Parts: sequence; structure tokens; C-alpha cells
Amino acid sequence: MCRPPPPPTHTHIPAESVVPLPAPQQPAEQIVKAAPPIETPAALELPAAPLPQPKKESRKKKADPPLRPFGQLDPEAREIYGRLLAAARKFITQADRPAGGTYGKVTGLCDLTLETLKTNPVLLNYAAFSTADNYLYAHTANVVILSQAIALDLALPLEDTRLLSFCAMAHDWGMTGFQELSSKKEYLTDAEFSQVALHAEAGAAKLDNIPGLDALLKERIKKIVRQAHERVGANGYPFGLSGKDIDILAQIIGIADVYEAMTHPRNWREALHPHEVVKQFMEQKTGPEFGRKILKALIHALSIYPPASLVALSSGEIARVIRVRKGSLTRPLVEIILDADFAPVQDHILDLYEHPLHDAIARPVFQAELEKRNPEFAAGLESARWWVEG
Repeated sequence: MCRPPPPPTHTHIPAESVVPLPAPQQPAEQIVKAAPPIETPAALELPAAPLPQPKKESRKKKADPPLRPFGQLDPEAREIYGRLLAAARKFITQADRPAGGTYGKVTGLCDLTLETLKTNPVLLNYAAFSTADNYLYAHTANVVILSQAIALDLALPLEDTRLLSFCAMAHDWGMTGFQELSSKKEYLTDAEFSQVALHAEAGAAKLDNIPGLDALLKERIKKIVRQAHERVGANGYPFGLSGKDIDILAQIIGIADVYEAMTHPRNWREALHPHEVVKQFMEQKTGPEFGRKILKALIHALSIYPPASLVALSSGEIARVIRVRKGSLTRPLVEIILDADFAPVQDHILDLYEHPLHDAIARPVFQAELEKRNPEFAAGLESARWWVEG
């Protein structure tokens, strides 16, 4: 649950995440009084040297192993995401009466998503979706995927990643008791935010309902769930912890939670462009929300133009990022969807890594620009972001 301030004159990163119902800049439903819609700049320039950049790799030695064609990867990713979303729904709806073996069942499925991410980065695309009936389910599933992607970049041990995956599933478990407030169409008052902030402790308390969970494991999970909304700059909640006082797994879930929330709409604001969110993270204008190690891992995992980003190429064509490439922050696989005049074209896929001299990303394309240039296409693209379970 992130805390969004009333419409400011500049953009900032919310201290936490959000909650409502919509789809594709916070939690399983967290509440963030997030920043209001950002004005669309003609082009965004990345800060001079915000983070240590990865070493450039020779084009003869690619960072990624050979991948199957996108047409094969996408259906597999969609099927896996559907299973994770169904598991998140079941987990959340049974928050007050979890069955024995819940930890093993959740981590078992998360093992599958983790292995899928290793060979099928297209699964990251589905973290851009949401579900129409209850955003909390999709937010939870998306935070699991994003947390795992960060864990892979950090090369965390398998057991730590399994624990991380379960805690990501449970990080907003307590929001089930605050749905009315979290679904408001207006910014929360300070008093309302203080109420919703209690969801961190409420979620930790629900772990006592899981029968057969090892006592030591339960206490570690409670600690991580309580700390998922803390920030290294001591501007999180519920305890205002800082730096190394925050469990590293809670830090990972925290940044995944905020990224997911900021890149999805809320009842009181539009979604921010994924590239803009990454840019804000890199600049950290509001102070050190996240540790550099965790932040660097997120950027490596998602790149500068994350999955689902709309971009304009040097050719003028409009494309959507459909697969990021490790070791290359600015040359993903894209699907060209519009020509330079924003007129629909026959969709075709282009690997910018394989065509460095011909095509490059010139700038991000914001929703406002798309709506102005081709409102009918923008409406269709927006509706396509909603994950509707069959």
C-alpha cells in the first residue's frame, strides 16, 4: 500500500504501494497516494550516471541463451500466469481459513514460475496485466513474478527465493479487511491511510491460521510481511525502519510492490509509463526509497524499457516491448503495432539487438499521446491489458 499525496506540481515515488481494482506507479492491493498523472514529455533522458552500468558485452557473446520463437514462448507464459493468478485468488479468498500444506502448495507453484522465468522471460510481460473482478489477485501474482525476477538477478539461494515467493504472495494478505477504503476513488485522508497501514500487521497475524507451519519459518515470514512496506530511507511503515534493519527479502518485495502499483492504474489516477517509473527509481528524487543493490537488480531484470512499454523507434514506428534481453538495457524484442502516423499496421516482431544499425528506441510513447493520435486504438489496447479468466 503506497501513500499518494494530493496532486503535486512534480512527480515523486510513493513510499509504498496501492490497492484498487484496475489493470495494466502499489500492493495486492496497497494504497499509495501515488503521484498524479505525469505530463507527457517529448522525450525522456536518463540521468547522467544514476547507477553503475553493466559491462558492455560483445555481440558475439550474447547474454541470453538461445530462445524459442516468441510465438512459442507467449502461450506458455500465458498458461503459467493463469495458474499463478488462480492460486493468488484462492490464497487471498481463503485468508481466514488457510488449509494445511498451504506453504508447500504455494511454493510448489512458485517453483514453476521461477523455472519458467529462467527460460521464458516473456512471463514478465504478464505482470503488466490485471484482472477485472478484483485487482488484489493480479497485484499479488504480479509481485510474485517481479520479486522472483529480482531474486534471479541477485542469484539468491533457492530456499531464500522460495521463501521470498511465499512472502510475496502474502505481502498484502491483510488488505482483505480494508477493501472498502482501498477501493476509494479519492485520495485517502491521513486518518484513512493510517487505518489501511494496519494491513501489514493484519497480514502477519493471518499466518497463525496456517496449520502445521514450522514455528521458526512462521516468524521469519511474519517479519518479512510486516516489513514489506518499510523503506531504507526510514519513510515506510509500520515501524519506520531503515537500511539493514529491513530484511533483504522484504526490500525485494517492497520495490516489486511499488513498481507494480505505479505501472497500473488506480481509482484516483492513471498508470505511469514503465520507463518513467524506472527513471524515477533511478533518480530517487524523494530520497533513498530502495537500496542500490536491489534497485540495480530490478533495472537489470526489467531493463530501461520494461515489458509492455510503448516506444517510438528511430524509424518513427510505434512498438510495444514484448521481451527484455539481459545485458542490453535498451535493445529489447518489440512488436511494431503502428506506423509513424499512428495508423495500425500488420503486427510484426523486431529484435533490436539483432538490428543495432537500423532500429533503436527513440523515446517512450505515453498513453496521452496515443489517445490523442489514435483514440480508437488506444481504447482497444487498454482493454487488452485486462486479464479475463476463462
